[in-house]
Amino acid sequence: MDAVTHNNPITAALATCHLFKTVEWHTIQLLTKEANLVFYERGQTIFQSGASDVSLFLVKSGQVKLSILSSNGSERVIDVVSAGGTFGESALFSSQLNKLSGSMLKKGELIEIPKNTVNSAVKSCPMLAMAMLNYMGGKIDRLVSELENCCLRSARQRVVDYLLMQVKEQQEQEDQIQEILLTASKGITASLLDITPETFSRELHHLMNLGLIEVARKSIKILDLAGM
Repeated sequence: MDAVTHNNPITAALATCHLFKTVEWHTIQLLTKEANLVFYERGQTIFQSGASDVSLFLVKSGQVKLSILSSNGSERVIDVVSAGGTFGESALFSSQLNKLSGSMLKKGELIEIPKNTVNSAVKSCPMLAMAMLNYMGGKIDRLVSELENCCLRSARQRVVDYLLMQVKEQQEQEDQIQEILLTASKGITASLLDITPETFSRELHHLMNLGLIEVARKSIKILDLAGM
């Protein structure tokens, strides 16, 4: 990464983003030209369901909640995206109206790349097209796993699977995991698992009573990984 990259926060963020890590340098520059760095306050809406022209977003800082609303107004959280993550990919190549709503869980900066810019870059850069396909394929696999959890597994199994997934993700960054940190509130995490906050708390207490975990607010210490 050269000095120009260091002096441009957008280019630096794109170059180190997982989605674009295999993409050629000139493609990063092409995307940077039309990208904007936007600050959002906590609770601020990024886009709403029904939008016809959703951009690609990279979370530079803060945390984003993606959700859907039922006809009676109840919310179901689909994903929580933290720094380094992206969202909006599914709307880039679809003629359908966007079904998700996006809002800030924690204030921060988002890099917004217009839909037309991404589409043009994909057409001219095969490596970007492959990167997008691989990345979206991974997200589809994750959604299928989450659908399996919601339809076929008990609340306890969902909670255990979620904790084990957090262990797996954090083990990629550390040699030994003894403690994990919930990236969102217990209410948001419960919605991700399609259970109530009360059920989530009850299942955590059950795992504590079995001597498998210790809980201190958002911090969860795994005491018996094999037992989990």
